[in-house]
Amino acid sequence: SFGTSESISRVDASVLIANALGADKDATYEDSGFTDVPSRAKWAVDALTEWGVINGFDGDTFGSHSKLTRNQAAMILANAAQLDINVNVTKTKFTDVNERFAPFVDALIKAGITSGKTDNKFGANDNVQRGEMALFIERAKEHFGYMDLMVMHTNDTHAYLDNAPLRATTVKEIRAAYENTLLLDAGDVFSGDLYFNKYQGKADLAFMNYIGYDAMTFGNHEFN
Repeated sequence: SFGTSESISRVDASVLIANALGADKDATYEDSGFTDVPSRAKWAVDALTEWGVINGFDGDTFGSHSKLTRNQAAMILANAAQLDINVNVTKTKFTDVNERFAPFVDALIKAGITSGKTDNKFGANDNVQRGEMALFIERAKEHFGYMDLMVMHTNDTHAYLDNAPLRATTVKEIRAAYENTLLLDAGDVFSGDLYFNKYQGKADLAFMNYIGYDAMTFGNHEFN
């Protein structure tokens, strides 16, 4: 059970966001000074505090087990994603977002990371559910340095080109379905079929260039 509908605590949210940002739990970060952070999550809170992503209730208290509100989540996520935060924004279309949190909610809305619960209510003081936090992180991942990448690869085709049109069609369909793709070959394109005997690899290269391979490495038969 993930607890999708359960409210998430500030400390558990910190662990999720620190992981998403690539923080290393075995690394050493500047001591945040909070006395109420459990040892299991100290690395995450220390990292986020050092990076200016999160702050505590005061110098000693982080509020580890307090529930995270949507207003607080907006501030943390906007900082974590390093969004363009316009500090001059004092209000949004949401009547329940105050001046303090307006710049962060505004940044998240513009980035497409979150939306209101209704047209004029953000749910500013509502607790963030664990499922919501997972959704926020998924939507913000490109700002955290992650992207979806579809990797296609072939190897050991050995000059067999009868299926080259099928290969080209499949690659074209996959490229149309995914924004970011790589097409790679692990080698041994040459030798083994009559096409190689006739064209000495030139036919293979023509097809590979037509299909648009991004990179290839040598197999032993490339040295034939």
